[in-house]
This record gives sequence, structure tokens and C-alpha cells, in this order.
Amino acid sequence: EIIEVFSGMRLVESPRMPMVDLSETELMSRVLARRPGAWRELEARYRRIVYRCIIMTLNRCTIGASHADVDEVYGELQLSLLQDDMRKLRLWDPARGASLGSWLGLLAKNAARDFVRARGSAKETDTEQLAELSSPDGSPLDAVLADERRAQLSDTLAAYTERDRRFLT
Repeated sequence: EIIEVFSGMRLVESPRMPMVDLSETELMSRVLARRPGAWRELEARYRRIVYRCIIMTLNRCTIGASHADVDEVYGELQLSLLQDDMRKLRLWDPARGASLGSWLGLLAKNAARDFVRARGSAKETDTEQLAELSSPDGSPLDAVLADERRAQLSDTLAAYTERDRRFLT
């Protein structure tokens, strides 16, 4: 049994399964169990969407967010994900219909808004006004959720007969 130390927590290694083959739920189980390599895989899979959500939110809420600001928000988000026995990660529930990427994107946007509020440089602080400022294409999170809804609808329609599908569409 190999033990790795990460931020003062003990991580116990289990039989190896390639992390890229894991589903979101399996990966999250390994992250929450502090398995070696699981956190790195989580970060590798979702870093781009998290950074994209942070950058988009900072650009909407501030004038000229710097690379340092983006990195600071990312670091704060990483810390918040580890706090309280990974409480924010434990709150993700795949049964609610949101993918893990969507959940992490939402947390990233919230972290960016918190950063802006703490700095006091927000153009808009009302979340309803922020929603009105969204681009016509929508956010990456909106795109991911729309893709998931389309896939679910497609799966549901596949269970119907051709005649019923024509009626519904």
C-alpha cells in the first residue's frame, strides 16, 4: 500500500485504473476518497472550462482583468474546493442533471464574482443585471447544459415509435 501526503491529508492508493477511462461519478468518488492522481485528473479534465468561466466573468464584471487576477481566482477556487473536507465537491449531485464540468464552471463563476466584490471594482453587482450582459452565444456552461439536454431528449425520443416521434416533433 502506497501512501501519498497532499495538503496534510493521507491519500491511499488503490489498484490502478486509467483515470481517463473513468466516468465523472467514478472520478469524483476517487477525488473524494483522496486517491493518488485523481485530483490531477480532475484538474486536467476541467481546467479549461474553469479558466474560461473565470475569464468570462471577470471580463463582464471588471475593466481590464489581468492574468494575475485570473490566476488568483483559480487558486482561491482550488482552495475552496479542498476546504471543509471538499464540501463543495460533495455537493455535486449528478442526479440533478448537471455535469461535473457544469458544476465546476458554476463554482468558478461564483469565485470570480466573489473576487470582484472583494475588490470593489464591479461594473454590475446585481446577478440579474449580469445575466442580461451575457453574450448572444451564451456562456460555456450554457452550451454544455444545452448539449446535455439535447442528448437527453434524443435518448428519450429514441424510445418512442417513429409515429410518436413525428407527432412530438
